[in-house]
Amino acid sequence: MRRILHEKSRKTGDELADAYAALLDVEFPKRYPSLKTIYNELSAKIHGAEKDDDQFEKSRNDIEKHFELLKNLPLKM
Repeated sequence: MRRILHEKSRKTGDELADAYAALLDVEFPKRYPSLKTIYNELSAKIHGAEKDDDQFEKSRNDIEKHFELLKNLPLKM
């Protein structure tokens, strides 16, 4: 998200995710979770020091699907 937003300043993951989400087509969230959702799910596990292989696989699949959908619903840059 930082690279896409060309963000150099210190921002939280939530701030980056909100700015990134503003670039998505309005139809995108109806079809698939945003990176903010994926980030929040992973963040909860990381901050809880929980090892969760199922969450890792779900997040990886969600991220791959996210970028697959971007081919049809590109970012509004």
